[in-house]
Amino acid sequence: MYADWYKVRPMDSTDVPVSRPPIWPSLLAPLLAFLCTVFASGTAVAVVALLSDPDLMKGNASEKITGWLEANAGSLPVILAVIVPGQVCFLGVAVLFALIERKRVLPYLGLVRWKVPNSTVALAVIGSLGVQFLLDILADWLIDEPSESLKMLARMFQEPTGLAAVCVGFVISVLPGLCEESLFRGVTQQGLLRRWSPIAAIGATSAFFAIAHWDVQHSLAVFPLGAWFGWVAWRTGSVWPAVMCHFVNNIVAFVIVRLWSDPDSFEMPKTPAMYVVGIGFVAVAIVAVVRLARTKPDQVLAVPMPR
Repeated sequence: MYADWYKVRPMDSTDVPVSRPPIWPSLLAPLLAFLCTVFASGTAVAVVALLSDPDLMKGNASEKITGWLEANAGSLPVILAVIVPGQVCFLGVAVLFALIERKRVLPYLGLVRWKVPNSTVALAVIGSLGVQFLLDILADWLIDEPSESLKMLARMFQEPTGLAAVCVGFVISVLPGLCEESLFRGVTQQGLLRRWSPIAAIGATSAFFAIAHWDVQHSLAVFPLGAWFGWVAWRTGSVWPAVMCHFVNNIVAFVIVRLWSDPDSFEMPKTPAMYVVGIGFVAVAIVAVVRLARTKPDQVLAVPMPR
């Protein structure tokens, strides 16, 4: 029974079998979100650039705007223009598909009460930092020079000050945590779990999640992290724990980059204390995996799709 639970829709109150839901919304939603994000973020950046310097329209406007963006990547208007429209698109597409399928929005997005103890959720959230620590170690071995996209991201973290820095911290942690998880772990993964095996559903969703970061290095780095978010969402029966994992990962990365990364190379110092803390987080992640793996099968059924 455990191997087949994800192939069957929940029964209604009359115990009459319900037909299996179509899979196309789960695959179409991220693709539509990608298109909307490119258009919305590109338009927002162009508007901000032209409002700042109308002369950018003279000559080759595309090249001038690109150069202006690179020079001003750390300014608050640019950061908001790059990040906020895309996140709004992710959440907007997720809600749109809930409305198209005539479902209740929050359950459709997986934003329901989790089905495991709160302590297990806390371990999973803290353990996400252990997963990130291992990915950082692996990246240090494999990557000699960060991509231009990652360098620009580091500048977005480092350069804002005062209230602008607080605003950026909110934008890069709260918004992706809620908006990206609602689309990827909510709409896409939940839908795929009703037709595919957990490995296939989580793997495909993690691939979509990685592609959404638009940079080869960044995408390869976040694919395993997306798989962790997917595992946590599946085993807890809710997307909320994945939202919290995503939030904690991003806000901790923001703080660490601001406080300890080299302003020129963007590299993190590798001190014994950091390794000790990192290994501690890895140990927490292992405990979380054991706890989640022992969850009873009837506790991790995909969230019903109310009409």
